[in-house]
Amino acid sequence: MERVVPADVLRLLETVGESVWQRSLVTNEITLTVGVWTALGYAAADVPKTLDEALAMFHADDGQRIMAELEGYLSGKTEGYRAQGRVRAANGEWRWLRITGGVITRDASGDAVLIGGLLSDISEEIAEQSSKMAAETRLARLTKREQDVLEGMLRGLTSKEIGAALRLSSRTVESYRARIMEKLQVRTIPALVQLCGLAGRRQNTPSEAAVAPSEVEEAVH
Repeated sequence: MERVVPADVLRLLETVGESVWQRSLVTNEITLTVGVWTALGYAAADVPKTLDEALAMFHADDGQRIMAELEGYLSGKTEGYRAQGRVRAANGEWRWLRITGGVITRDASGDAVLIGGLLSDISEEIAEQSSKMAAETRLARLTKREQDVLEGMLRGLTSKEIGAALRLSSRTVESYRARIMEKLQVRTIPALVQLCGLAGRRQNTPSEAAVAPSEVEEAVH
């Protein structure tokens, strides 16, 4: 099956770790460029050469869904083909790939005969989404009063300043602060700020100045 993507475009896509895929709906033959597979640690010889080989590299829970979404597109239920699934990298790690595409060629009757698109590694994007959801879940545990105290903490206010704003004693604010740290499962203010930032709740504060790698890891796990 001849590729319809210009060679210079293929080289560019492979440089950024993307793969072009094509599948003939007449012969079921597929072609894949090496971009993503090289990034996953595979040699060119390991790139799948058949549809079954490609599907076998995906997690068992994802392959059937990927094909169902493709069939939905081909039957006209969706405007474009977009799916994602986990593929095992050469080092054994599961990586997330996004599959996008559409019809390239139709026959005289208007039926699709050649489809194709891109394979992209979106593992970092998925990890960021997961961290954001985890952070939002933790923050949702806080009561309204704890949220008010947290707001003051993110602004870099002292317990006395927070207490004055909320009409609470410094001792009561200290109790709230300890409870917040416990509920959010963080031990330091920089880790607290990092966690809130992952949930999209950031403010300019001196507390953000330097977040050590260990504190970042603490915030998201």
